[in-house]
Amino acid sequence: MFARLGRLVVHHPWKVIGLWLLIIVGVVAAAPKLTSTTDQSDFLPSHYESIQALDMQQKAFPQSAAPSALIVFARSDGAQLSEGDTASVASIGAKLTDAHIKDVIGLQAIPPSENRLIQVIAVQLTKITSASDTTQSDAVKALRDALQAQVKDTDLKAGITGQAAQMLDQVESSNKGMAIIGAATIILILVLLLIIFRSPVIALLPIVTIGAVSSLVSGLIAMVAKAFDLKIDSSVNAILLVVLFGVGTDYILFLMFRYRERLRAGRTRRRPWSAP
Repeated sequence: MFARLGRLVVHHPWKVIGLWLLIIVGVVAAAPKLTSTTDQSDFLPSHYESIQALDMQQKAFPQSAAPSALIVFARSDGAQLSEGDTASVASIGAKLTDAHIKDVIGLQAIPPSENRLIQVIAVQLTKITSASDTTQSDAVKALRDALQAQVKDTDLKAGITGQAAQMLDQVESSNKGMAIIGAATIILILVLLLIIFRSPVIALLPIVTIGAVSSLVSGLIAMVAKAFDLKIDSSVNAILLVVLFGVGTDYILFLMFRYRERLRAGRTRRRPWSAP
């Protein structure tokens, strides 16, 4: 079977390449967006006690929730907050409320801590409806931009934390990590193949091929996840990148070494090859 398949591919290379391109384009065009989640409760079956209790809580108390984000204030010099500083925090909260930032439902200033080093404004944001919902992340971005403008000419420094802010920072950190991993992987493959084969075409071959296959695999995973209502862990993209480029480069190396061995054995580039 594999011998016949190999002969078919060798005798019709451009048709095989064209067929693969059509499959990749079709899958990528038809596949939904591949979304991942970091909420481990999404992976638990609905019959688990903790999930049933969570569903009951959300149905009975849909409006009851902890603050989505917290704006934390402190003096730039590390000193205790004065009455003027407390008034400035309240004023900043009022100005942020008047800015009507999208998906920011309310801001409530909380009295300073007992040592008067910290004061907090609780922020309530629109509830997210799914793991791919970015309304809270977008609201935190806008809130951070507006906050820096408000504290610019004061003696205060401020930062935003809480569940929504941590989720935003986690996504940004993950994206930066993926970019670093991807760039390092591609550079390493290019350098090694250039050193081994001294051919730019062979060095670029695994990058182009595996990049196309990666898009195909991501589309297929997204299709299967949607069809069977499955959840995708956030580590899937990193695993796909490393595994596909690692395994794919290995097979291309095996193929290139085999090809070079056959050339040295007297085969020509234009002659159709058959199994020895």
